[in-house]
Amino acid sequence: MNKTEQKRYQSLYQQHVNALTCQSKSDNTIQSYARALRRITEYFDCCPDRLTQQHLEECSARFLESMKQAGFSYVPLHPKQCMIECKPVGKGLPALTYLARYLYLGVISEKHIIDDDGAHVAF
Repeated sequence: MNKTEQKRYQSLYQQHVNALTCQSKSDNTIQSYARALRRITEYFDCCPDRLTQQHLEECSARFLESMKQAGFSYVPLHPKQCMIECKPVGKGLPALTYLARYLYLGVISEKHIIDDDGAHVAF
């Protein structure tokens, strides 16, 4: 990176660290995320806001290949098939009580609730 890009990179890097700090991330998490950002921008020699999907795919492919060569196995994060369990939980307060534990834990966020007609909640 030239001096102008280096200065912009430092600004973006600091914004990233500040955002993680404001989110109350632990020091170890902040250091890990910051290290990953430094490494990928150094590898491609560009500011993080100029990284493309192709850059990230190339980086991921190289990482997975190096892990495979080191003898580690790879388990996909998203299975090809997904099974969803649906069951009736009642209406009104019983349904809200059931959903509350999932909303509280963040499994179902408010933005994923599509409809609430007073009798049914769709997400």
